[in-house]
Amino acid sequence: MRNTLSKKERLHSKKKIESVFKDGKSFFIYPIKIIYLKVADDENFGAEILITVPKRNIKSAVKRNLIKRHIRESYRITKHKLNDELIRSGRKMNIAFIFLGKIDYDFKSLKNVISKALALVLKSL
Repeated sequence: MRNTLSKKERLHSKKKIESVFKDGKSFFIYPIKIIYLKVADDENFGAEILITVPKRNIKSAVKRNLIKRHIRESYRITKHKLNDELIRSGRKMNIAFIFLGKIDYDFKSLKNVISKALALVLKSL
């Protein structure tokens, strides 16, 4: 399996995003809040993700984009355990990662947070 993050794995439908924020379960591992929702989808299995960094917390667009790239890369590297379990069980999940920190973080710390978050999401299955 290739280690990529395709468009199919990104959450971009307005209805899906609203349902994640409305009906999803959430937890917080500083500096990221994770909201996830198990969905019934007959076509695709696996996880779709959304990454957001609020402008109110990080003013610089360059830093916001860097944080988003770090989160995306961390997820891309550690997603296989979660996706394998979802595919094996025939399920689909929508996940939103919301960065709530006030300062920018390095890649290693964000990777640790994302791997812990995915482990907790995996336990909730």
